[in-house]
Amino acid sequence: MIRTSRFCLLVFGLALLVFIPDKFARGDDLYISAANYGRYYHYKETKEDSVASRFQFDISMGNFYIGAWYELTHFVTDYSAVTSDSISQIYFGWEDNGLTIHAGNFYQTFDRGLILNAFRDDDVRFNLLLKGLKLNGRYDHIDFDVFSATPGVWGITKPVLKGIRLKIKPLRMVRFGGAYVRMNEPDFGLGDTRTNMNEINARITNDYFDCYVEYAQRDGYYINIFPYELRNQKGDGTYANLSAYYSYFTGFFEYKNYKFLAYPDLNLNYNMPPAVNHQQRSLQSQFGSTGECGYNVGFIFSPNYHWGIELDYADAESRDSLGHFIIEKYFEIRGNYFRDNLFTISYDRLEHSEKNETTPKFEISYSLDDIHSVALSVGGSWSDQDMSNVSDPAPKRLGYIELNIKFHNHDLIIFNGGQRGGLVCSGGLCFNRPTFQGTRVTLLSRF
Repeated sequence: MIRTSRFCLLVFGLALLVFIPDKFARGDDLYISAANYGRYYHYKETKEDSVASRFQFDISMGNFYIGAWYELTHFVTDYSAVTSDSISQIYFGWEDNGLTIHAGNFYQTFDRGLILNAFRDDDVRFNLLLKGLKLNGRYDHIDFDVFSATPGVWGITKPVLKGIRLKIKPLRMVRFGGAYVRMNEPDFGLGDTRTNMNEINARITNDYFDCYVEYAQRDGYYINIFPYELRNQKGDGTYANLSAYYSYFTGFFEYKNYKFLAYPDLNLNYNMPPAVNHQQRSLQSQFGSTGECGYNVGFIFSPNYHWGIELDYADAESRDSLGHFIIEKYFEIRGNYFRDNLFTISYDRLEHSEKNETTPKFEISYSLDDIHSVALSVGGSWSDQDMSNVSDPAPKRLGYIELNIKFHNHDLIIFNGGQRGGLVCSGGLCFNRPTFQGTRVTLLSRF
């Protein structure tokens, strides 16, 4: 019955897209939009193909809106081919004068993610989707969020998360606030196990600097699946950044210090604080560290809008007996050699407990106008190991070429070459992925 109703909703949305005249679809009372994100993979060694596609449509009728996502995937592994299709998201709501009431599926992040960071990243194939109710308010001097939800994707358990966030803006240059999240995790044989998360933050900004500080605390059950362990565990974390501007120079500094902040466990957590480096690698996700402390410092020299040089240095160490570390050195130069033409040259050197890796990149782009452009990227990676963290061998040297074409409401990206596997990271979250060698075509269309 549920599957039938979801299918009917999708058909209804497609019918509106096709049959409603454009002058009505973009009128004052009714607006219809849609987008399709598709990827095609062709593997060089096995000659196999994989496909991932996501279609999204949204309908706004005055203050009301409704939308859904339909997803189709076909991935080929070393052992089998996995195919799935489903309506992955359904949502509806009402919004007026800064107030939004939303029901169904959604993503939610509180501030910098120290106590809540439910997001999606297709590059690492991560999807922490929520399903429930939320209330948002955005006004001149106050913002707030209230929600109650469960995970919107399948898992071993179905925890219930409830949270509230408040931000006060008394002056243009001063903002402060806090948030609270409670999670009830059904545990087999022990009933509900609770975790409480709270944070406070403040931001001061003007024409010369921008300073942000956030402190979070964790109190509740720590659940480890493999090997199974359940105990009450306190933890805390601090994140801060400072940027200063003067003339052609910008300096910035980021700091992190986390200990037992993840909940409910290190393997699947609902909070992912900033990793504080360019490659978004956290020691918790990469090596299973229960805590880490580190910083990222750098400066940008930009004499005008078209030219700039950036230098970064990041360092992090684990706060446990494992002794893991990450050191990253990043350099970038970008410029405009003549009107509507841009180029970027970057160099990224990463050193950590398992291996060293260098990632250079060169990109050049040309813009015909605001909706037409073309960009060409050439890059690669050099590693001192020929094995990634997964079972497949990866060459020490990999190269690629990528073409990005934007025309009207479409983005076409064609990639050919090699992309190193192992731990692929985004937003401080890392997953093991096999090395990809072949051709990948991505098309994003908006209607």
